[in-house]
Amino acid sequence: MNFTPSSPFYTKRNLWIAWLLIALIASLHRVFLLHDYNNYLIFSRPFFIMLEGGDIYLLHPERFDDLFRYSPAFALLFAPFSILPDGIGVTLWNLLNSAVLLVGIFAFFSSESDNKKVFFFLLIIFFESLTATQNVQSNNLIAGLVLLGFSSMEKNKTIAASFCIALAGFIKIYCFPIAVLFLFYPKKKSFIAGMTVWTMVLFFLPLTLLSWDNFLNTYHSWYLSTAAASTLSKLSVMGILQVWFHLTPPPAYVQLSGLVVLLLPLLKTHMYGTKEFRVRMLASIIIFIIIFNQMSESATYSIALVGAAVWYLNLEKRHWVDVLFLVLVLVLASLSPTDLFPRYVRDHVIVPYKLKAFPLILVWIKIQVELWRMKQKGVE
Repeated sequence: MNFTPSSPFYTKRNLWIAWLLIALIASLHRVFLLHDYNNYLIFSRPFFIMLEGGDIYLLHPERFDDLFRYSPAFALLFAPFSILPDGIGVTLWNLLNSAVLLVGIFAFFSSESDNKKVFFFLLIIFFESLTATQNVQSNNLIAGLVLLGFSSMEKNKTIAASFCIALAGFIKIYCFPIAVLFLFYPKKKSFIAGMTVWTMVLFFLPLTLLSWDNFLNTYHSWYLSTAAASTLSKLSVMGILQVWFHLTPPPAYVQLSGLVVLLLPLLKTHMYGTKEFRVRMLASIIIFIIIFNQMSESATYSIALVGAAVWYLNLEKRHWVDVLFLVLVLVLASLSPTDLFPRYVRDHVIVPYKLKAFPLILVWIKIQVELWRMKQKGVE
C-alpha cells in the first residue's frame, strides 16, 4: 500500500470512519460484554443528586463507586447524557469524546497535506486514547478542547478559543494554565474578556438548579474535595521523587518550581511570532499539567501523550535522542498498561516505580532546552 499524503488511506473520511468505529466498538464492548461503566456513573449520577439537593462530592455507594471530583458545572452539563439509558449514554459520550479529539487534531494541522501527520498523531496516542474510551473517561474530550483552543487562537478566534479553554478547565481544573498562551496573540483584551465571560457563565450555571445556599455549599464541597486530593502524589514528578529518592516535599513547592521553569521561556518575547515556539510551548504546558498534577492516574496520561505527539510531529529535525524519547513514551507510557506488556514487569517494575511518568518528564525537560535554544526565523 502506498502510504503517501495523497493516498486515499489518509483521507479525512477514512480517518473519521476508522476512529469513530473504534470508539463505537469499545463502547459496545464495555456496555454489553463487560457491563461495567462506573466512570460513566460518576459523571451521570451527580446531576440527579443535585436535583435532590444532595452533596455531589460525598460518597454515594448506592449510585457509583469512588468520588465525583469535577466541577458543579460539569455535573449539570452532563445532563443530556444522564437522562439517557446508560448503554446509549455511554456510547454517545465516547463518540463525542473521540470526535472532539479528532476535530482538534485536524484543526491543529489544518491542511489536507498534513493528513499523514494526523495519522501518525493518532498512532502515537492510540493505546492511551483507546484506554480512555474503554474506561468511559473525559480525557479525549479535554485533549480535543485544548487543541481546538490553541488552533482558534492561531486563527485569532478569541471567543471560540476562550470557550474551549474555559470548558476544559471546568471539566478538569488543571487545564486553565493553557490560557497563558493568549500572550502570543494580538487580541489579548478580547481573549481576557472571553475567558471572563465564559468562566462566569460556567461558574454560575448550577444556579439554574440550585438555591443560592446550595450553590455556595456545593462549591465549598468541591474545594474541600480538591484540597483533600492535593496531598496525593500518584503518577507525577512528586511521585517519582518519593519512590526513587525518598523525598516528600510539599507538592505545592514542586509545582511552583515546575511552574517557574514552564513560564521562563515566555521572557523570550521576540519569539512570540514564531509558530514553532508557540507549538513547543503548547506541548510543554499540556505535559506540565499532567506530570506536575499530584492527582494524575494512569489514564490521565492520554492527555500527556497528546503533548508528546504535538512535540514530536512538529520537530523540524529529529535526532536519535528524539526518537529514543518517543520510543520510551510509547513503551513505558502507552504500552506498559496493556496486555501487550509482560504482567510481571508491569506489576513489579513499571507500576511501583511510576515509570509511566518518567519518559514524559524527559520529553518535558527536552522541550525546555529546545525553547531556550530556539532562534527567531520569522513571523508566522
